[in-house]
Amino acid sequence: MEFSKSGINPGINRVLFVSEQPLQDEQGLFEWALALAANAGAALKVVRVLPAISPGLSAWLRHTTPLSLQQEQQAVQLQDLAAWRKQAEETQVEASFEVLFGKLFFSVMEQVAQFKPDLVIKQIEPHANSKVVLLGSQDQHLLRKCSAPLLLHKFQTPSGLPYSQVAAAIDVEMDYDRLLDNERIEKNAQKEGIAPTLNAKILAWAQYLAPQQGIAVVHAWESEAENLVYHWNTDWSEVELQLFKEKERSLRTEVLHKEIRRYAQGDLQIQTFLPYGVPDEAVVGWLKSHQTELLVMGTVGRSGISGWLIGNTAEEILQQVNCSVLAIKPSGFKV
Repeated sequence: MEFSKSGINPGINRVLFVSEQPLQDEQGLFEWALALAANAGAALKVVRVLPAISPGLSAWLRHTTPLSLQQEQQAVQLQDLAAWRKQAEETQVEASFEVLFGKLFFSVMEQVAQFKPDLVIKQIEPHANSKVVLLGSQDQHLLRKCSAPLLLHKFQTPSGLPYSQVAAAIDVEMDYDRLLDNERIEKNAQKEGIAPTLNAKILAWAQYLAPQQGIAVVHAWESEAENLVYHWNTDWSEVELQLFKEKERSLRTEVLHKEIRRYAQGDLQIQTFLPYGVPDEAVVGWLKSHQTELLVMGTVGRSGISGWLIGNTAEEILQQVNCSVLAIKPSGFKV
């Protein structure tokens, strides 16, 4: 598997692969993770998380103890992982394997704190007789609280791995003084975006994981003027409102292209899209009309009506479309 030669390594030194499903179901994703680690010269750690034996169940056990049963199961699991260990040795990837027992969320968060991975990879469990993969509570917790970039992979990715269509969702800082022709135009025109570091991370990851043909950059937005007109007593006509929205879209397009030029690397082809509407609805609608297999996005940002992807947008996307998500937190994120 190859990764884009146009994208520069976004700083991948340690990769954490989280396993909880039958190994044959995760084989494709493991091979992709192994290729990524080999390409980046990164260390790979595989943690297999199994449910712990509850106190109620242990009371029914005879001729054994919960600890001895876990040790026995750990040996069996490590033996099953021997094939993966051999693959890692053949690709000359520094790899380690560990079997853990307990709640997956807590186990992964402990590993993130100890191993300090630059990327966490996990496959979402497929549901029988369902075309939509519903997020389990453990995945939801990880989306909200995992500080490391988190790739939640959907088993039904149409073309398999590597991802053939990659999109990046970013936000841009709007300068409304320019729209309203205020006097502070020159001063505010140089203002930096609200999260330049996060945008840089999103674009770097999207470019690195993208195929040779390029990526799509999506910016969902709403008009602040439209919200004000509909909720406040203003004298704007529908024509004036429409003209303002068109002007705002034009400026957003200009700022979006500047943001891409600032952080994009190499000569990878980039297409831009500005779907209008509430962020989660606009992005989901766009994804349904484009054959995107991986969306790279930020999961925490400022509140308000801008196009920033906030709250449970990543969850909404994963619940509604057949698309994997790489969720990235801003620098300094704390639970």
